[in-house]
Amino acid sequence: GVRASARSVQVSARVDRIVERIIPAVAVAAPAGATLAPARVDVRVTGPSRRVRALDAASLAVTLDAASLPAALPPGGAPVALRVGGVPAGLTARAVPAAVRVSPPAAPPAPPAAPAPDSAPTTLPLEDGR
Repeated sequence: GVRASARSVQVSARVDRIVERIIPAVAVAAPAGATLAPARVDVRVTGPSRRVRALDAASLAVTLDAASLPAALPPGGAPVALRVGGVPAGLTARAVPAAVRVSPPAAPPAPPAAPAPDSAPTTLPLEDGR
């Protein structure tokens, strides 16, 4: 609260120090079939000590930033920025590393090739032994 008089002003407030907490190995959500490297990242959360301590790590979600995802992934993949969701008001969070390499789904294996036809005529014995 605030109290004022002609000679002085008194202000009282609750002060909470700013801290950082690292949530290790949070899985990155990926499109079906895509391969991520790495598939898990750390999340650094910063904010007032009470709020950071009260954070439920399960509420955080790390996803690919759709704006940095190319329309078509090259065969070797592409770096894509990450976003951290589920962060309560008053806290900030970032993924470490800030991007992952996203590779396209592996192509299905090719069907086995049909045997090449034999060009030589085949001779079968007749039933009477000739």
